[in-house]
Amino acid sequence: MSKTPSENVFDIAFTQRDAEIRRLELERAELEAELEEAVAQFIKAGGSRKLAKKKTKLTPLLLDSTDPDDL
Repeated sequence: MSKTPSENVFDIAFTQRDAEIRRLELERAELEAELEEAVAQFIKAGGSRKLAKKKTKLTPLLLDSTDPDDL
């Protein structure tokens, strides 16, 4: 019998898939930040204000809540 434990099929599938999802999410976040910066520079240079992000108002109830991901 080998000294290294054999990998379960489910472990391989989920860990590889999760790693790929994490990588793609990081790539998406980086691209999104670059696009937002480019749009902001375009607007500052005199471009269309229609591309500006809409300001959102949060209700006091939402401001008091806690993020479940931070727990």
